[in-house]
Amino acid sequence: MATLVIALSAFWISTTGAGWCAEKTVLQDGQPLPAQFAKLVFDDTTHALSCTFNAQNTLILMQTRRGDRVADAMIMADPNPGPRLYEIDILLTDASGRPFFLQTGGHQPIDPQWRRVIDDPAVPEDTETADQRINLFLFAHQMAAGLATLPVRTDLLPERQAFAKLLPLFAGLAREAQEADIPDAASRTSDACLFHVEIQYQELLDVSPTQHSATLTKRFGADGHLEQVWTTCNHGPCAGDAGMHPKCSQTRETQCDWITEMPHCMTPFGLVPDSHVGNDDTFIQYGKVAYEFWLDVYGGTCADDELRTLAPDCY
Repeated sequence: MATLVIALSAFWISTTGAGWCAEKTVLQDGQPLPAQFAKLVFDDTTHALSCTFNAQNTLILMQTRRGDRVADAMIMADPNPGPRLYEIDILLTDASGRPFFLQTGGHQPIDPQWRRVIDDPAVPEDTETADQRINLFLFAHQMAAGLATLPVRTDLLPERQAFAKLLPLFAGLAREAQEADIPDAASRTSDACLFHVEIQYQELLDVSPTQHSATLTKRFGADGHLEQVWTTCNHGPCAGDAGMHPKCSQTRETQCDWITEMPHCMTPFGLVPDSHVGNDDTFIQYGKVAYEFWLDVYGGTCADDELRTLAPDCY
C-alpha cells in the first residue's frame, strides 16, 4: 500500500506540474465540494484543473489542460447550442496511474508530459477485475455529471462545459462497459484484444457542403470488457458530442497493449496551402488504429492544396 501511495503521489505531482500546493478557490462563494470529490485544484497559470473522485472505493484521477481558442469560423459554423470555445484535453486514470480515457481537443496532448504518462512502460500490468473496470466508466459518468453542474468561477466555465458535453458519451460508455458488447464479436478467432475506431462527423453551417470530423477509439480486453477510450476533437466538436454522427467504423484484433499513439498532421492547421484541416487528422488517425498504417504526417493529405471538406470514408 505504501508503494502505491508513493507512486500515485509522484504521478500526480509530475503530471499536474504543481502538486497539491496549487489549490485555488474553484467554487463560487466558497461553497463546499460534494463528498465524492476528495480534491479539486485549479492552476491559474496553466489553466489546469485536477481532481480526485472516490466512489465506492473506486478512485479516479482527472486532469484537464486548456489549449487554444477554437477558430472563430468553427465556432460560427457549429450548429450545436453552446459551441466549444477552447480546445480542452481531459485525462482520466485509475488508482494505479493507468489511463482509461483521453480526450484531445486538438489532435495531440497539449501537455507533453501526458505523452510520457500514456507511453510509460512502467505503468503496472492490468490487475483489475472486470467489475472494477466497469466501475471506472460508471463512476466517470457520475464524476462528469458532478463537474458539469458545479458552481465554478466564471473563468472555469470552459472546463465545466467540456464535461457537460461529455455526458452523452460517458452514458454510452457506462452502458457499453456493463454489457461487454464487443463490436464484430462473431468474427473473433482468438482471445486477442480488439481496437474499434469510429469516424464521426457533423455538418457545418454557412459553408455547405462542409463537414467536421473526429475519431472515437475503444480498446476491448480479451474478456470482452471495455478498457480504454481515446476521443479526438481535431480543433472543433469532439467525437461523442451530441451533434456528432457515426459515419463508419472498423474493428481489428490486436495484442493486448494499451493505445499509446494517436498520429496527427504535423503541418500548420488552417485553410492555406501546405496546411491541414480536421478531416485530414481524422484520415491519419483512422489509418493508424484500423490498420497500423503510419501515413505521411508532413505531406500527402496533411499538406496538399485540395481542401478535404468532407469527413473521410473508412478504407
